[in-house]
Amino acid sequence: MKKSEQPRTDPKHARIWSLFGIVVCGCLFVDSGGPSWSGSAETTSATMANVATTVEVMTSGTGTSSGSATGTSEGDPCDPFAQDCPPGFKCAPYASDGGDIWDANKCVPVTGNDQPGQGCSADGGGTSGYDTCVAGAMCVGVSAQGVGTCASLCSGSIDMPQCSPGLACFSTHGDVLNLCVQICDPLLPGDCALSSDVCVPSGDTFVCTANNWDGMKGDFSPCGYINECGAGRFCGDGGLAPSACSGAPSCCIPVCNLTMPLCLNGTSCTAYYTGNIPPKYIDLGYCGEP
Repeated sequence: MKKSEQPRTDPKHARIWSLFGIVVCGCLFVDSGGPSWSGSAETTSATMANVATTVEVMTSGTGTSSGSATGTSEGDPCDPFAQDCPPGFKCAPYASDGGDIWDANKCVPVTGNDQPGQGCSADGGGTSGYDTCVAGAMCVGVSAQGVGTCASLCSGSIDMPQCSPGLACFSTHGDVLNLCVQICDPLLPGDCALSSDVCVPSGDTFVCTANNWDGMKGDFSPCGYINECGAGRFCGDGGLAPSACSGAPSCCIPVCNLTMPLCLNGTSCTAYYTGNIPPKYIDLGYCGEP
């Protein structure tokens, strides 16, 4: 899934980056339902919510089948926000080439009643579009055995996405995949509900997604994936710390606490957000060059 347009926030730094990604993940977000809210209000300006153009979210799930026809509407293109398929069908993201990357949405039969937060099974893998979740949800974290957990798709619209409280809309792959994911604080280790997740920037907030840190990348290591830097870092513009990043276009930038700043390699703790700072991130900074 690739987000080809620019993030919704305007960074303080010069370069505008686009966020690309794949989240076939064992991620993040157990949604128990409840009132909806907009997780992408354009009310804040993130210093580095824009991640490097090369940044992607590494995948941990696959899908290969397209399912079998069960009605005349099956396979028709649809709007995942509007869920505009006819009764008995739902709008689901899928890989049109049978591969591992969602690139379109289509109508598929609703074959189960698994709710967000409940276990599910996926026929053909995590990118087939066919699973046992109710309309408005999809099976994520799909294992080799075809089982995972239902997660809510964002409602509302791409311009005003909505999710339950505590979740934000994570739109990727050219806005093909729009999942409600857990909001988190990168300064709080273990803030994600799943210990296997990592807290990464997305638009004007931070969200939990699958952690694909290899145990080797450290502060200011070159990176190419949004979720490969490990806890306490984000894969961002190497221009924030050009000397420390040794000229890499994107590298693992450490976060820091503005009240107790601790940065190495000639960097200093700079406020992550400018303008209207979200209260949750009032102390959030990053280690960059003065």
